Amino acid sequence: MKPFRVVVATDRIGDLDSLAAGVALARGIAEHAQVAVVPLAAGGPDLAVAFASLAGAEPVFEARPQSVPDAPPQSGVDVQPVPEEPPRDEFGSQPVPEEPPRNEFGSQPVPGEPPRNELGAQPVPGELPRDEFGSQPVPEEPPRNEAASRRAPAPDWDRWLVRTPGRVLLGLLQPAVPAWAPNASTADFGDWIATNVRDAQEVILDLTGLTAHDGGAGLLERARPCLEGRKVVGLVGADELTLPATGIGGGLARRAFAGRVDVAELLRADAALAAWAEGLREGIHVAPGGGAAGTAALAVLALGGDLTTATQFCYQQARLGDTIKASDLVVTGCRELSALDRGGPVVSAVAGWADTAQRPCVLFTTGPGLARRELRTMGIEAAHLIASARPSEAELSRAGARIAAGWVTGLAPAHLD
Repeated sequence: MKPFRVVVATDRIGDLDSLAAGVALARGIAEHAQVAVVPLAAGGPDLAVAFASLAGAEPVFEARPQSVPDAPPQSGVDVQPVPEEPPRDEFGSQPVPEEPPRNEFGSQPVPGEPPRNELGAQPVPGELPRDEFGSQPVPEEPPRNEAASRRAPAPDWDRWLVRTPGRVLLGLLQPAVPAWAPNASTADFGDWIATNVRDAQEVILDLTGLTAHDGGAGLLERARPCLEGRKVVGLVGADELTLPATGIGGGLARRAFAGRVDVAELLRADAALAAWAEGLREGIHVAPGGGAAGTAALAVLALGGDLTTATQFCYQQARLGDTIKASDLVVTGCRELSALDRGGPVVSAVAGWADTAQRPCVLFTTGPGLARRELRTMGIEAAHLIASARPSEAELSRAGARIAAGWVTGLAPAHLD
């Protein structure tokens, strides 16, 4: 008898990225069917995790370099004494009155302080003994699986890369700016690119985290010399893939309308951007996709590169079309589902691919669901709701096992409690 085959291609669910969520669901589904996991993301750090998994690489995340504030100006060597300050000696130092003698480690003992060990450290009362590496064992810590032990992006990490032989994926999350911010620049992304391209012949630029609308001028200023002669691919949002940079329906105008900019200012800025882009490459200011990522996608077009969505990029890397055709059921997932966002770019894309292959598609999500009639308009056979807004891997595994059992026996449940 032919085994029942399931492909899991999900977005982030709760706090679990697409890889962790997909593996958790697959662990339960595997009790009843053959299963393949293909992580997907619409951009950002989750894309780095997904692509790294598909490419057999490790994602690298870094935080934005912290600028050190300038020190206040000094008034020269004439330091004003603090009121009631003891007199300073000839070296400008104040003697500490009646300072206790220091021990052999240069420390002063605190009255009643426990004696220090040979490393100069005090034992913590009730502390577990440390091993030869100075680490304490974690009492009764449950064993971690591969997904749980993988290093995930920290909240303050705003740039990422994935390096594979001959290729590199680079992305950066810029700080939020007003809708109209003519002084914002993509130069920081250009610096990140120039530093990390190295010998890669194909450079994939995740543009989904950019907020500046400078037409990619800053990016080109910093990174154009190292990008010329290489294959460049820009990843943008699905709703911007056909958006031109200029014109009344262009990316720049969209930002201006959101910022309630005066029409005269918009017309001047639009004409300037069109003239600048025309000088880079003929016709790119009206080319599809040039208005994506706040018009930063113009930089990719100026370099002769291609634009696509992050989900489509993952689809191509994993040859997901072939996997869906060979499956009996497609499983996807998202954080929450509404009639407005339709589950987000990943769910919309997966449902479309499943429909093309004429395969049923079911969805796992948290929060409120939609009526079956609405789901069918989205290409979703059924939505299985998970009660917890932040489900654990174990919860997803149990949910996956239950749904898989229903589909294999022909008694698919309508929802999860």
